[in-house]
Amino acid sequence: MFNLYPFGQRRFTLEEAQKIVPDLMRIAGRCREEMEHLWSTIRQDCPEEQIKDAHLRLNAVKGRWYRDVALLGAIPRRLWEVSFDTGEGYFLSWRIGEDDISHFYTEDTGKYIIRRSIGWR
Repeated sequence: MFNLYPFGQRRFTLEEAQKIVPDLMRIAGRCREEMEHLWSTIRQDCPEEQIKDAHLRLNAVKGRWYRDVALLGAIPRRLWEVSFDTGEGYFLSWRIGEDDISHFYTEDTGKYIIRRSIGWR
């Protein structure tokens, strides 16, 4: 299912990145469901061992998200947000809940990344 790319080595056109969005939606949906289920098992009156176990499992799901995104050749920026290097000084950007790639940001944005609509001028 996945092709292995060295982290950050793949370059994407908008069309190539758009083709990966259904995979991202599936991966994010699966991981998010798992995380929500795990969170629902943690209650105030849970034994400490159960809480620790749930946190370990949450971290494993989070790690799987980062790994699966990277295996697609994209850059997992944070949980539920993905960047695609175009090799042209800007990155395409996708977040969970978006049906397609409609944002980008430039490499030289400094400390804070400002996502702009692809139609922005």
